[in-house]
Amino acid sequence: MAADMSTHDDNPSSRPIFKTHGSIVAARDSRYRHPSNAIAELIDNAIDATARRVELIVREHEVQLPTRKGYRIHELAVIDNGTGMDAETLAEALCFGGRTVGPGVRKIGKYGFGLPTSSVSQCKRVDVWSWQQGIEVAQHAYLDTDEIQEGAQLEVTTDQQPPPGVWISRSRIVRPAGTLVLWSKIDRITMRAETIFKHVEEEIGRIYRHHISSGDLRIRMAAFRDENDEPREDTEVRPNDPLYLMAPSSTPGKWGEEPMFTLYHEETKQFTVNGRTETVDIRYSIAKIDALGILGSYPGNTNYGAHARRNMGVSVVRENREVVLDDNLLNTEAGGHGLPQNRWWGCEVKFGSGCDDLFGIDHNKQMTSNFSRALKELGESSLSDTEDRDEIDANEGDIYDVAEHVRRTVRSMMRDIGKRFSQRPATSNGSQDTQTPVTLEQKAESLATEATVEGFANQETGKTETDITFEQTTADKKISEIAEQLTLVGYPAEQARLEAEATVKSGYRYKLVNASLNAFTVFNVSNASGVLVVQLNINHPIYQFLEALKQSANANEDVDGDEERAAIGLLIMILALARMDDESQGEERRRFQDTCYKWGRVMAKIIDEGTINVDG
Repeated sequence: MAADMSTHDDNPSSRPIFKTHGSIVAARDSRYRHPSNAIAELIDNAIDATARRVELIVREHEVQLPTRKGYRIHELAVIDNGTGMDAETLAEALCFGGRTVGPGVRKIGKYGFGLPTSSVSQCKRVDVWSWQQGIEVAQHAYLDTDEIQEGAQLEVTTDQQPPPGVWISRSRIVRPAGTLVLWSKIDRITMRAETIFKHVEEEIGRIYRHHISSGDLRIRMAAFRDENDEPREDTEVRPNDPLYLMAPSSTPGKWGEEPMFTLYHEETKQFTVNGRTETVDIRYSIAKIDALGILGSYPGNTNYGAHARRNMGVSVVRENREVVLDDNLLNTEAGGHGLPQNRWWGCEVKFGSGCDDLFGIDHNKQMTSNFSRALKELGESSLSDTEDRDEIDANEGDIYDVAEHVRRTVRSMMRDIGKRFSQRPATSNGSQDTQTPVTLEQKAESLATEATVEGFANQETGKTETDITFEQTTADKKISEIAEQLTLVGYPAEQARLEAEATVKSGYRYKLVNASLNAFTVFNVSNASGVLVVQLNINHPIYQFLEALKQSANANEDVDGDEERAAIGLLIMILALARMDDESQGEERRRFQDTCYKWGRVMAKIIDEGTINVDG
């Protein structure tokens, strides 16, 4: 930095490439899907340092919430038993872009932004202690964003000092060498330990499932309150396998002790990337018939079915570490997250860091831009398969070859899942999980139905032809027509009927489903014997916004329920618009739909341009 400033003084027209204030603000705004993804960057460094034990230890502090007092995370530490760093390496590690390993070395780390960027994205100060010959002679360095913005910290310096005893006393790692990363002045994590641990087990357990399942890595999570020495929470992260082939795992019920899926197919492909021969391994899995329950049951409403729903997509794994659970195939071709079959197949695409340019790995290791684009473009293509492949091979054949293989095999699995549903036994063997969580969509359908009926009772609104049809139509006819509508958007026949039966049994006048619609259409509505079947457009940004709200509601369930209320409120608003659509006729209906389309365009623009943060 001193060199930059002297150059500027000698030549008034020169400027430093990176402005200190703007650069640190940009680093703080780096988007991680959740704090657990930022924590994953620290675990990456530990694994690269050959650590076999990692501990996530948090200290909670009592705070005043809007309506009560509660506890929130005050400080967070990650400790490992890796090889540690000397003073020079430590200073380099806290510099943005300080990676010194050559491109031929197989490491999880990519550009050297992980430690500083992930840390300042969650807190204003990060301290690091690292030791190679005993904890008493540990090296220490820090970044403080307040000091950086004020100009008080211009460079990373190291000094020799042992880490704070309060953190070491709470650790169980034997440490001839290791590293402690401490986040303090935390201002981006607003949750309790239980909440972040729940998400860490799901997210970190999935990201590092190969390391954990093989026994190469153990990750402990422990939470303390203020200065108390006894942990309130103390557990280890279990593997979360979206292919459901690992056991034991974090899958609920008996499927945590045995695999819930079976291997469907394996494929190995080789490509030349930057002059090197690289290997890509692809594995597919499919649910056991036993996991699908009995005829007439809906396994998606079990707790393991809800677990599988959160693991839908193509798992992209780099250096044994998951980069992303890609849902582009779901959104463009496989009928969306709401289609039941999608939770009963798994796919993993696995490769080494030599394939980074082929897949398009970003610096946060949260995105594979080339592979995601290929899945999306293949799913959206209006060309025939043969024509599509001819056109693609002339351009970027290799990555499209992988995406095409995934697309074709998933199509095959979807057909086989439909067959497996029809092959289920008529009676239970006692293993069926009967827990039935209520979805946000069901809550919205229920509340909208209550509001409609209450409006009749209070004479606030009159009954439409749709309402009269609902009251005069038999349950069997309603079930038949709703099931037909669900089949049209991709539900297998049996699942469509089960969903229709559940809707009719509940007395709901609305049914929300996901569908692939055109352009800026937010929803489409059809009448099934008086039940309004409302199709949400999975191609509209509002759908991703809703999904982000729902994921955030699941992750932050203790933070006053704001995300859940927002998601339900938005769904109810869409149902209200759907009712207005159904109530209008002729020219009035055409104008109403035209207005909805125009406002759908506005909403898409707002979300796409970042006015609304869809990352939750």
